[in-house]
Amino acid sequence: MNRFKNLLPYIFIFILISIIIFLIFLNIPARPTVSVLMPVYNREKLVSYAIESVLNQTYSDFEFLILDDGSTDGTLQVLQNYAKKDSRIKILKNETNKGIPYSRNRLQKEARGKYLTIMDSDDQMLKELLEKSVYVLEHDTSLVTVYTERVLLDKNLRPKEKVLPFFPVILMLQDNVISNSGNTVRKSFIDRHNISYNTHFRTTEDYDYWTQILIRGGKIGFISLPLIAIRFHTDYPLSRYMDILENRKIISMNLCIHSKIPQHICETRSLCDKISYLYENNIYLDWVPRTQIEHVYKKICQEQ
Repeated sequence: MNRFKNLLPYIFIFILISIIIFLIFLNIPARPTVSVLMPVYNREKLVSYAIESVLNQTYSDFEFLILDDGSTDGTLQVLQNYAKKDSRIKILKNETNKGIPYSRNRLQKEARGKYLTIMDSDDQMLKELLEKSVYVLEHDTSLVTVYTERVLLDKNLRPKEKVLPFFPVILMLQDNVISNSGNTVRKSFIDRHNISYNTHFRTTEDYDYWTQILIRGGKIGFISLPLIAIRFHTDYPLSRYMDILENRKIISMNLCIHSKIPQHICETRSLCDKISYLYENNIYLDWVPRTQIEHVYKKICQEQ
């Protein structure tokens, strides 16, 4: 009996610790399957369309992280109004405008989801984007990223019926063929390989991001359904277009050399010269199926 009395303080401490641990875990929100990441800058009149398209998804297990990148209009107030209505929305803020690469990196660090879905603040998800993307990644663990067919938004901000052309991933040797918005990425791969947006690229940062994934052997899958509606901008200043061209050269060169193609071909030859070299030398790459190289070589390059 005395021995039991001696143990009472320890039993009490054990029960107390157990209760504390239980309460801590009770207050920790469950990890969402998807983190939707969206930076926004001065989109007071457009951002509602993007937000509504996310909230109207058929798949609901997500957190929605929105970062206001130092907006000077009423954007932040719009975001805060939505956050009051839906607990899945979390608002972050840069005190000054830091740009897309910095903002996306900050969002990526904050994300708790198993998958990251990237969203631009002037685009719109179609209702099944998250559902279809999660399904594909859950059923094919070899894929790191999935992207989908795209449609354009018309002048009334409604998705057009026409689907934009599909371009196979092998064309990344020459230029970016994967739009930034609406793509879903496996976060464990990103964390393991320390992949982030390069802040030196104020343009084409998405091309560099996908190239980092490919260079590390990540496979990118495609869903042949139009699940994202995007806006094209044609009002950029000439200096921005010059930056885009220069950055494309740097990024495509990195991927080309990584793909075992001689530097002189990477520097001076066309896309078909690069693909012909891969095909004719029977080179296998870890980031694209051999069948895709063969298809492009025979269907496109040999017909030129």
